[in-house]
Amino acid sequence: MGDVLYAGNTVKGTVNAIMLGTSILKFIIDTAIIKLVNDDKIRCLKFASSYTKYAVSTIKNNQDQSSSFKGDDLKDALVLVRSSFTYAAKIIHLVLSSSTESSIPPEEAFFLANDLLDLVPSVESFVGSRFALSIVPALKQWLPVLILGLVCRWLIGPQNEMTANICLFDDSCLPLWVTAVAKNELDAKEPGQDEQSEHVAEREDSPSSRKLAEMMVILLKKGSPRILDCLGGVLLSTLKLMLQRSEYDIVLGITRFVCARLLGNKTSALEKLQLTHDSLRDNFFEIDRYVREEPVDDGDSRQLLESTKELIRSVLPEI
Repeated sequence: MGDVLYAGNTVKGTVNAIMLGTSILKFIIDTAIIKLVNDDKIRCLKFASSYTKYAVSTIKNNQDQSSSFKGDDLKDALVLVRSSFTYAAKIIHLVLSSSTESSIPPEEAFFLANDLLDLVPSVESFVGSRFALSIVPALKQWLPVLILGLVCRWLIGPQNEMTANICLFDDSCLPLWVTAVAKNELDAKEPGQDEQSEHVAEREDSPSSRKLAEMMVILLKKGSPRILDCLGGVLLSTLKLMLQRSEYDIVLGITRFVCARLLGNKTSALEKLQLTHDSLRDNFFEIDRYVREEPVDDGDSRQLLESTKELIRSVLPEI
C-alpha cells in the first residue's frame, strides 16, 4: 500500500496520495459492478483496509508535525476520506450480496468494517469533532452494511458454528470504535454510580462517537434478533483482551452497552440471543476468576470489575 500511494512528504503530496487511493476504490466499485473482479474479493477488501488505515495515519502524522494540514488542504483530505468511506462500504456490500451459506464471506470483510468504523473516533481525535461529524451522514447511510460486515461470518454460516469464542482480534489491533462506544457509556453514567466519576472527568465529550453508538442501538433493536445476537457476541469477545490490558473501565463500558442499551437490562431479551447469553456468562466467570486470582490492588479498578459483574447478574440472575 505504501509503495502504491507514496507521493512524498509534503502536504500537497499527501492529499494527492489520498486522492489516488480514493480513485482506485472507485475503480474497484465500477469494475465490480460489471463483474470484472469477482475472483479478487479478498484483494479488494485488503486494499480498502490498507487505504483506510493509510489515510487515517497520514492525517494523524501531518497533524503531529509543524507542516500539518491547514485550511483547504485539510478540507480536501477529509472530503476524499468521506468519499473513500462510501466506496469501501460499497465493496463490503458487493462482497456480502454475492455470499451464500456455501461461500461464507472472507474475514477481510470483518476487518474492513472495523477499519471504517474506526474512522469516526480517529478523525475526531486527530482533527476534532466538527470534522468527524461530517462523516456521520455517510456513516448513517452505510451503517447497516458495516454491521453486517461485522457479523457476516457468523450470520451466514451454519448456526452450529457460532460460539462465544469468536474474537478475531489480537492485542495489537483492537478496534478504536469499540473503545469509543465503551467510553461513551461511562460518560453517560447512571445516578448513584460515582465509582467511575474520576474516569469520566478525565474524558472529553465525543459527539461523533456518541452518534455512532446511538445509531447502532436503533438499528440493532429494529433489526433481526440474530444480527443483534452476533454483534453482542463480537463486542463481548473483546473483554478478555481488555482484562489482560487492565482496561477495566472499557470492560464495564462494553458490558453496559450490551446489557443496558441492547438488552435494556431485561432477562427476557436474552431468550433468543444464545451467543450473547453464553458470552455474558463466560465473561462473568472470567471476571470473577480474575478478581480472585490476579493482583487487582487498586480499589477503583476492583469496583469497576464488581460493577461489571453486577450488570451481568442483572440480566443473568441464575449465575
